[in-house]
Amino acid sequence: MEALERTGEGFRVATSAGDIHCRAIVGADGAGSVVRRSLVDRGAGWLARAVMCDVPIREAAAAPSTFEFDFRPVFDGLKGYAWAFPCLIEGRPHWNVGVYSLDRRGAGGRLERLLDERAGDGGDCRRRAHPIRLYTARHPVSAPGVLLVGDAAGVDPLLGEGISYALEYGGLAARELALGFSSSDLRFRGYRRRVRRSRVGIKLTRLGLGARLFYGPRPWFWFGVAQVSRRAQRIGMNWYNGVGYHGGAGALSDLDRPILRTTDVRP
Repeated sequence: MEALERTGEGFRVATSAGDIHCRAIVGADGAGSVVRRSLVDRGAGWLARAVMCDVPIREAAAAPSTFEFDFRPVFDGLKGYAWAFPCLIEGRPHWNVGVYSLDRRGAGGRLERLLDERAGDGGDCRRRAHPIRLYTARHPVSAPGVLLVGDAAGVDPLLGEGISYALEYGGLAARELALGFSSSDLRFRGYRRRVRRSRVGIKLTRLGLGARLFYGPRPWFWFGVAQVSRRAQRIGMNWYNGVGYHGGAGALSDLDRPILRTTDVRP
């Protein structure tokens, strides 16, 4: 996309393949969304930061199955966590290691040091840094003719995860478009309210509260609760895996159903 502007009947999107004219636009273009900044909201919003790299696993073995979430850096002042996830890159096992922080400004040195510690012998791997736009119910996610989804609208404040939410946002936006075109009203005035009241909006709002508690002034208390309560651990892992958070039939039994056989959660 080279340019984006409103016209009398909708929008003109200039691309390398020519102009596209449309009546509605869905902004699915990430945390730095051009659609959001051009048509919805120029404000910075609530931003976090993540740095990561892919470290080869040197042993000639299959990639391990353990996903590690390490929250110990919280007690050294990090408002976030470190991770190590196994993955395959061009058929070879790697660790995707990284650090997430709610402090987007002034935390770069700390994040780089933590990443170096986690990368170990793979410390020369290529670093990637990403801004992450976080969801809050008060920030706009639409304008006349425009809907935001995924990272452009805002994602999980506790872990910075966005892929699963992007899928749920997509369903909400599809229904909003269908309603708008059927009624010939593309102002989308109810979209923010419907996102807020949807299960993804409710979940993201609760995760925002969780981020303020676990990364706030008393993390020792909240991590202490999580450490001694097996139920809290099950709820947390099932929530992360998208099970049992939305209520309805079967939700309570889902909270007692194990999702990952090997998961290392370190408070």
